[in-house]
Amino acid sequence: MITQIIPTIRTRLLLLFCLYLIVLTSSCSLWHSKPQNKQIVLPQTEKVAEQVPPSKRVQLSKYEKGLFMLISYQQKKDSVSLQRGMAVTVYSDAERIVLLTNRHLVKHGKIKVWPWMAEPCTATSCQKKYTATPIALSKEIDAALLEIKGLPPIPYRQLSPTQPKPGTPIRLYGQPAPNLGTITSGIVSAYRKVSGQGRLMLSDAFTTPGFSGGGVFDDKDNLVGLITGRTQDKRGGFSYIIPSDRLKNFFDTCPKFKQQKQ
Repeated sequence: MITQIIPTIRTRLLLLFCLYLIVLTSSCSLWHSKPQNKQIVLPQTEKVAEQVPPSKRVQLSKYEKGLFMLISYQQKKDSVSLQRGMAVTVYSDAERIVLLTNRHLVKHGKIKVWPWMAEPCTATSCQKKYTATPIALSKEIDAALLEIKGLPPIPYRQLSPTQPKPGTPIRLYGQPAPNLGTITSGIVSAYRKVSGQGRLMLSDAFTTPGFSGGGVFDDKDNLVGLITGRTQDKRGGFSYIIPSDRLKNFFDTCPKFKQQKQ
């Protein structure tokens, strides 16, 4: 009886040992196996963008925002007076494009504009510059309207019918260095009456020379103002912005221009 039980026990122990080896081997193989590379599924728009060369992407989108870089220059006897800034499209049709900018940029000299881009400007992308002609200079605010021809109709920006409240996030577009578009952001800090300029919007968004005449947009992409300057303050200070309600008053007084809804 005992001799029959001993082989049975040995057999069972042998089976358990083999099962243990199988489990141990499979665990080791799982631990040391390399993870499989999963294919990342991109949204359809990103797939399409990947197939378009970078040069073509710039070409297709450079007029999309309706923003332009600007230089104005005046030849003097021994030097050239040069100013750098921005302009934003506020009207466009088959005959002309109307841009909004600062009066102090364009009241003297010749004016050239070209599409704003956040990518570094190349000889090809910045080769074509358009001559702009002033059609209205405001006497009340630092604003002017320019006209350019030779372009097909492009998207333009409507002035926001309401003013953003303090604390509202905003974006500012500029040209701090020649041919280099830049975006900064901040909030509407306050509204103040500034000596010689009237009621302005103040923002903590950082700006430099070259941001003058740039459009200011809220998080819904509404045109809420126009950059006009910055406090002369070593601590950084605030950016000065002409609010859209004052810009609308300027538009209403211009006989050569009336903004129409798109």
